[in-house]
Amino acid sequence: MSRFLAFGVLAFACTAVARAGPPYLTDDPEPVPYRHYEIYVGYEALYQPGNDQSSIPFAEVNYGPFPNVQISGSFPLSYATAANGSMRYGAGDLDFGIKYRFVQESATTPQVSFYPSASG
Repeated sequence: MSRFLAFGVLAFACTAVARAGPPYLTDDPEPVPYRHYEIYVGYEALYQPGNDQSSIPFAEVNYGPFPNVQISGSFPLSYATAANGSMRYGAGDLDFGIKYRFVQESATTPQVSFYPSASG
């Protein structure tokens, strides 16, 4: 038992922070229920020496226009600062996507959806 515990502590202490970025962006496969919506408000930021970028605030809106279908849009207000101290603020990159769940979850099958999205 003590060897198992020591191994667990050692394994936990030696792990690095897990980070997932492109191409590992994932989303919940379950769309918003039919004729319901979700609204999320938040911020995201990237801080680098001499080049800070942030979306303060952004709003993400999800709506279920049909069963098993969700449309999503993200509308950020963004700012960026450069090394010379200049700052820009305005509308950020808009995101739009449509999620379609084509496999329902059961006792033996996970739910699966297709969620293409575009930014611009």
